[in-house]
Amino acid sequence: MEEFSARDTEVSEWNVRGLADWVNLTFPLGMPEAEIVKAANSGKDDPERVCLPNGAVRVNPLPYKIVQRPETIALLWEGNTHSYRRFFLDGRAHTLDIEPESWTGQSIGKWDNDTLVVDTVGFNDKAWFDRRGTPHSEQLHIVERYTRPNYGTLVNDVVLEDPGALAHPVKLQFKARLMRPDKQTGTGDLMEFICNEDNQYGSAGGFRPGTGAGNGTNINNR
Repeated sequence: MEEFSARDTEVSEWNVRGLADWVNLTFPLGMPEAEIVKAANSGKDDPERVCLPNGAVRVNPLPYKIVQRPETIALLWEGNTHSYRRFFLDGRAHTLDIEPESWTGQSIGKWDNDTLVVDTVGFNDKAWFDRRGTPHSEQLHIVERYTRPNYGTLVNDVVLEDPGALAHPVKLQFKARLMRPDKQTGTGDLMEFICNEDNQYGSAGGFRPGTGAGNGTNINNR
């Protein structure tokens, strides 16, 4: 994180507690191209509406689950496309030869005492930061710091850097509470969420965010 303060004099900071806070955020777009893309998107053709992934940081009100092993942590989302993220903890470096441009990027993690630090690069430019069409570029770089101040709370301090879209780095803080699974009712655990069933208007229909191409009435809009 020191590299941000060495180059930039302004940082936006937000504390995100829920979906309402996220909807009200305004990202500091700094490139004319990013402003043009957002204006063209204008909230229509949202990739999420046609079952495409949300990316790495967009908030979803549905729960997620963390599966932890010594060499890997998997973050599983109930909503959207049942997406997942992998945090590699085996000491590897970023290697983008196999998967250079993905929706959620390549995440390398390490422990700093009781804090999990996750560094993510290798994004495509197809996801949105929010439903208003705020874009990011392939230069997006995310650093996350996961801490657990008490048994029932998880805090994720996030720094976004994207010289292709953002005017300066953005700091976000997400807070999540622990859900206790009930073995009798099944509540508190991830449930089935089907987004891509009968979705002939998504990628199969030539959907391209912000262009109107392939956009139509799909199962999620009926």
